[in-house]
Amino acid sequence: MTVFRWDIDKTYLETDFETLSGLWQAATESASEKVATDGVIPLIHSLQRDPHARQVFVSGSPKQMRSVLLQKFALDGVEVDRIILKDSLKALRKGRFGDIKSQFGHKLPSLLEDRIAHQGTEEAKQEYLFGDDVEQDALIYLTYQLIVHGKMQWRELKSLAKSAGVYFETLDRLQKAITQIEIQNQVVQRIFIRLTKHHQPQWMSDLRPHITPIHTWSQAACILFIDGLLGWEDVLRVVEDEGISPTQLGNLVQDLQVRGQINGADAKHLFKILNSAHQVLPLPLGQSNLSVTTIQQAYRSIG
Repeated sequence: MTVFRWDIDKTYLETDFETLSGLWQAATESASEKVATDGVIPLIHSLQRDPHARQVFVSGSPKQMRSVLLQKFALDGVEVDRIILKDSLKALRKGRFGDIKSQFGHKLPSLLEDRIAHQGTEEAKQEYLFGDDVEQDALIYLTYQLIVHGKMQWRELKSLAKSAGVYFETLDRLQKAITQIEIQNQVVQRIFIRLTKHHQPQWMSDLRPHITPIHTWSQAACILFIDGLLGWEDVLRVVEDEGISPTQLGNLVQDLQVRGQINGADAKHLFKILNSAHQVLPLPLGQSNLSVTTIQQAYRSIG
């Protein structure tokens, strides 16, 4: 059984966080007014055809948006198994304004607690995580991976959490979670990060292949096809929703190879399916060591 864990804003929905008007719109618009990112709906439709798959959404959106978000998912035909949102009003009442902006203190304990609640079931076998480059999803997901795979201890997590500015209540949640988590290797299969700015920063390149930055969901679909989770017809539905031509898809496949997200053999296979004239480049795949130190360095590099 596979769990697909999704962020919502900038990952599933085109949400504007950069302006006050955008924030107001996100908080007040109806379900029918919310716009999904290109390609994401047919991608999820393909993934949810597996009766044993689970779609779990963990977002920094406030709990008060739950009803509207569930309506949006229903309109899109997306089956949601669980949705976990932030209690922003609680943070306001307690004067914890840092919790409103920061996602580390919400998403990481939420991810861990959700896994703990289901870790004794078939659901716990493998996970694919989806996020974006706006709210530190990559580093939160990588931290989650280190904990689940037994490569981060409480002392190290406590230091990282403090540097992220979390409050004592969140530290207590994290300490409880790390003592309850069942260590399992190879749970997190891939971490897809949507590059909303279409720029891959150096720290992401340094953490290859532990994260998979993608420009479009069709790139994610190609990789999931390589992994055996999607058929080629599923990929084409994502491509069609994004309005991408065969030539553009060939360019996107070559981009994946150039950035070391797929190897030459997989690129050659995809080009053959596409009947593409693109060249397979003789590029070595980099392999970085994912550790507490590399996560801490990445956090420091983005401030």
